Amino acid sequence: MTERSYPFVDGATTDAEFSAMFRQIFPASVIDGLAVSGDSSGLNVKLAAGSGYVRGHYYKNTADDSLTIDAGGSDPRIDTVVLRLEYGTANSVTVQVKKGTAAASPSQPALTQTDTGVFEFPLADVNVKANAVTIAAADVTDRRVMYADALKTALDFTIAWSKITGKPSTFPPSEHTHSQVELGGNILRVTAGGYCDLVVDGSTVWTVAPDGSLSVGSVPWGMLTGKPSTFPAVVDRMDVGGGTSVVLTAGGYLDHSVSGSKVWTVGPSGDLQRGSVPNARLSGISVQSSAPSSPSPGDLWVW
Repeated sequence: MTERSYPFVDGATTDAEFSAMFRQIFPASVIDGLAVSGDSSGLNVKLAAGSGYVRGHYYKNTADDSLTIDAGGSDPRIDTVVLRLEYGTANSVTVQVKKGTAAASPSQPALTQTDTGVFEFPLADVNVKANAVTIAAADVTDRRVMYADALKTALDFTIAWSKITGKPSTFPPSEHTHSQVELGGNILRVTAGGYCDLVVDGSTVWTVAPDGSLSVGSVPWGMLTGKPSTFPAVVDRMDVGGGTSVVLTAGGYLDHSVSGSKVWTVGPSGDLQRGSVPNARLSGISVQSSAPSSPSPGDLWVW
């Protein structure tokens, strides 16, 4: 059995041993800042001031900085901005741009993550388009993991529901209001006085009053199902008194009838067809080249 304990003032402790101890409570993560962004100002990205941990080692950047991105080639590629921990002669954590491989469908570059040599923690991916000369904001994808989230994962920080004390046994809904809700382009709204309307294409289809009564408004033509494709003319009749009537028949004919006899008919094209005039309506017959000066009801004018 091999035993090892550290750190002690008089004992030697390696960087890797310090990392193994502290990375349990200081996992690779960002404490604050260190956001990477593009602003189309050229082949560069901006790095915000901030701090973080890499395998238990602390890193701090005190001022905003600019990182150079290599020019794009004939194919696009993806570069990754990383915090790079390096043991050995360097013994440091620095920000680096890890260049990806250009391809028609590029992938993120593989990160080096070892216990005793180099460990790279990603901050952001940079999409370098083919023949790119600038890096826009949309070309940068944030990959930071914040400290609080990383610590929860490292400690497997979960609490069973059964271990929570003082939790409520029921969860009644709290009172709240919605002036209207959009449902696939339609609107369900509550108006003053507690009325509930369903609005479709700007028309109120129905309204429910506070007492629960339902009133139907106008239904858009497009919502009607089973409607006929044609609307043939129907017979309509108007009685004007004295046995006289005007009837609109199928096909668009207009008949004028007196005492059951059809006096005239106007066809759909405007042509006039004469019928018969009842004897009771003939009070006089005139044969002349001009209209009577004072005609009376029932007079017959022949020309």
